[in-house]
Amino acid sequence: MKAAIWTGGEAPDQQLTHEILGQRGFDQIAFHIAADSGAQNAQAWGITLDAWIGDGDSLRRPLDLEPSKLTLLPRDKDLSDTEAAVRLALQRGAESLILLGGGGGRMDHWLANLSLVRQTPQITTWITAHERIDLLAAPQNLVVGPGTLSVFCVEQTGSIVSSGLQWPLDAVDFSQWYSLSNRVEGEATLTVTKGRFMIMTREKELPQSQVVP
Repeated sequence: MKAAIWTGGEAPDQQLTHEILGQRGFDQIAFHIAADSGAQNAQAWGITLDAWIGDGDSLRRPLDLEPSKLTLLPRDKDLSDTEAAVRLALQRGAESLILLGGGGGRMDHWLANLSLVRQTPQITTWITAHERIDLLAAPQNLVVGPGTLSVFCVEQTGSIVSSGLQWPLDAVDFSQWYSLSNRVEGEATLTVTKGRFMIMTREKELPQSQVVP
């Protein structure tokens, strides 16, 4: 079961997001949960939220939701509103999570979201207003069209076999290094053979990207 987590910050482009998630089935999302001001991003798209959770400190206007869908958290707590939303989705049985938003604005919140993405294997995609991040684990692969991409291992070590990149990744020691602004001229394939990776692309550069299970 798939769930979407809407977080605050700049929202991704609606049309591009539908194109990016086409192969993963945006319409197959079982439920939508908003973390605090992420509700406004979701509602701007016309999304009907199934739940909202947060402390309300970043809301710009009152929420038009049934009280049963609202979970108000204390402002002083040991987790972010987005992490609370992720936990709620997992408690409701979600097996796959898509994170929408979280770009721009406060760097500390972006880093907190990045840490959350790294620690949560159920998060498969994170789309901000400017980037797309695919989370791949062995033996998944990613096929991309022309543009640039960056590759980071989210575990202590990992390996990727690639074709079509200007700088191949096969011999990279990802326990010490990463690939930044690698180039794709035609089409490239990245296959994870060990570990879990973040593949980051500029959202508007690689509309042909496709994750293959």
